[in-house]
Amino acid sequence: MSEINGQKQDKELVEYIVLDTEDGEKEKFQVLGYFDLEETGKKYVLLTHEDAENEEGEQDVFAYRYYEDGDEITLEEIESDEEWDLVEETLNTLVEEDLV
Repeated sequence: MSEINGQKQDKELVEYIVLDTEDGEKEKFQVLGYFDLEETGKKYVLLTHEDAENEEGEQDVFAYRYYEDGDEITLEEIESDEEWDLVEETLNTLVEEDLV
């Protein structure tokens, strides 16, 4: 189950998704963006922990396949290497073009 909400930050809407963890806690992620892949016919969302950087000073980005049902959104992990390669290629393009 996920919960989506947004809040204003520096005059632009910042969207968040709250996910339930395996241990029953809730974890808040900032939405970096959404995209569709023509090759898979599926929708994807890019998430990161707000203000969390890895050892190299970069933010870890998590990608999930998602489905919408009214106001509800369901996330699925990307399990195949082929699908992940397509998602990673798109993510790299979005970063290069400074879109995320």
